[in-house]
Amino acid sequence: MGLATTNARLAAAVLDSLEGSGLEFAVLHGEEAIAAGDVTSDLDVVVAIHPIAAVAQAAAQLESAGLFPVIVWDYDVGGTATVLLATRDASEGVQLDLMYDPSGRGKYGARTGPMLASRVSGVRWPTVGDEHRIAYLIRKRHVKGDEGRLNVLLSEARQIFQPQFMTLVRETFSRRVADSIQDLVDGRGSARRVPYPGGYRFRNAWRRAKRILHPTGFWVEIADESAAEAVVEVAERFKRFLPAVAVGVRPSGLLARIGWILSIVAPVRWRAGVYLSGGFGWPRGDLRLAALGDLDILCSQIVHGMNTRLRP
Repeated sequence: MGLATTNARLAAAVLDSLEGSGLEFAVLHGEEAIAAGDVTSDLDVVVAIHPIAAVAQAAAQLESAGLFPVIVWDYDVGGTATVLLATRDASEGVQLDLMYDPSGRGKYGARTGPMLASRVSGVRWPTVGDEHRIAYLIRKRHVKGDEGRLNVLLSEARQIFQPQFMTLVRETFSRRVADSIQDLVDGRGSARRVPYPGGYRFRNAWRRAKRILHPTGFWVEIADESAAEAVVEVAERFKRFLPAVAVGVRPSGLLARIGWILSIVAPVRWRAGVYLSGGFGWPRGDLRLAALGDLDILCSQIVHGMNTRLRP
């Protein structure tokens, strides 16, 4: 999951807010590019506390920068999550991936403690040490099946004193993942075979199942069913920074409504997205609004509602 674009100024403002809040963190990769204003994708950051707690700690600084967390998406097990932030009027957004996995249970199998312990001063913000960065990116590109970039990283790893590098890998990654990285660096492993930490598939299935009762996304009801143009305009705003946005009108019949909820609304709410529907009814959405003529006001009400839901 990734944004189409991330505003470079806002990306820097997010990292400044994390630093200003006193949060212990380190940029996983690309810190120089972010500092230079040359960033359009999501921000990858490792943190010392759970993402929910990290967002709460940095909330005041983020708000001062004009940014509001609207979605926290637990896209992996172990605690790692994506935080989607929006400006007050939803005109721009930032995707912040917060890696938190003390036990290395997630699909990358990386323990965040050793990664944070390796951090050094970057151009503007703390960043993980080079060897940890290379090891992490080897694992990430292996999982994503990006053989071209993986081979470049393996060449970098082979230039490092091998016993030292592999000691670092085994301290940082779960056993299965560490074995896989060693095989890749030694030229014995296949880029197509991706082992996961023990128990990962079960934990990941349970994570997905919990979305049924605790959806990540947000459902907004607009009172005026005839305000189709306003709803579409709102959707276009949120599409700039949310990966799943959809609009629709609530059906009138009970059976039709149930089918609509299960097949149309729920898949958006189970993702990092927002569903906008015309008309009120049962079951009710997360937020009910009257259709307003001012697009900025309508969008700011939705951003406020989404942000409020995340507050403790």
